[in-house]
Amino acid sequence: VIATAGAVALVCAPDADTRTYGPVPVLHPPAASAPETTAVPQAPPASAPDAPEAPPAPASPHRLAYVMYTSGSTGEPKGVAVPESAVLALAADHRFAGDAHRRVLVHSPHSFDAATHEIWGTLLRGGELVLVPDTPLDPAGWRTLLTDRKAGGAGGAAATRGGAGSAWFTAGLFALLAQDAPETFTALREVWTGGDVVDPGAVAAARAAAPDLRVVNGYGPTETTTFATAHALDPAAPHDGPLPIGRPLDGTTLRVLDTALRPVLPGVPGELYIGGTGLARGYHGRPGRTAERFVADPRG
Repeated sequence: VIATAGAVALVCAPDADTRTYGPVPVLHPPAASAPETTAVPQAPPASAPDAPEAPPAPASPHRLAYVMYTSGSTGEPKGVAVPESAVLALAADHRFAGDAHRRVLVHSPHSFDAATHEIWGTLLRGGELVLVPDTPLDPAGWRTLLTDRKAGGAGGAAATRGGAGSAWFTAGLFALLAQDAPETFTALREVWTGGDVVDPGAVAAARAAAPDLRVVNGYGPTETTTFATAHALDPAAPHDGPLPIGRPLDGTTLRVLDTALRPVLPGVPGELYIGGTGLARGYHGRPGRTAERFVADPRG
């Protein structure tokens, strides 16, 4: 991954391994220390030249925001290159405009595209991040953490008290919480889940414990900047059976095509092609794979 990314350095914690990864050096930021109160600041020598300023980066919505590596179904890591415009499109979707998304739980690893939704999707809308401590949590721990923060108790830092209005959980974690600690969902107004088939029994258990909860099945590969589709189940809506993947996000197109990129008839198997403003540029450093998987829209 480091080699294909073209990294020139790897930034690690001060106590991390000091080895190099091939030709890539490892940089260790200095550990934080208390300032010396007796030190007297000294002016730099008069002859010291001013450090040159880096030229400002040109502003463009097509500028690269990040490269996130995913193996997908192939097992081979691919660097998905996502532009700033795709992140902006995710944040601007109307589904995230409600009060439930003013305070969003942040617990996903930075290497997982759900973090794009949690962090940038929230900050770009002027929302607040509710950070989860960097400690393992079992279902009971999740329940205590979220319900305590909702009540403003001592379990959360002052900056995160008041609780989150919405959260994203993988389908597996959602099912585990629904089974072992369904009261967790009483602390939320809206929960997004996905990444795998969402268990209908888990949805029923979560809604039984939290009748006012809105459950959303969010679907999308990393190549579509976290989500491409969403299906919302409002509190009063009846439901039985699996959750569908829903409808496309704003600015997203969905087409079911055959191997010749022709639309298939209803009920005929085909492959789902996703397009629109949330699409990544392609795979970093892999033009052949990009040309194979990122094809021109046959409808223009």
